Amino acid sequence: MLAAIAADRPPAHLLPGSDALGLVRDRLLALADKIRAWEAVTVSTGG
Repeated sequence: MLAAIAADRPPAHLLPGSDALGLVRDRLLALADKIRAWEAVTVSTGG
């Protein structure tokens, strides 16, 4: 925690503990799966 506070560029989000890290990683992987499922439709809209 002290290293994060003292950092020149501290993290915007700090996950204290391996449980928190695991939960966030799982959610991000699930979100990535949802994005991938609709990727073709997303890119077909242009811009």
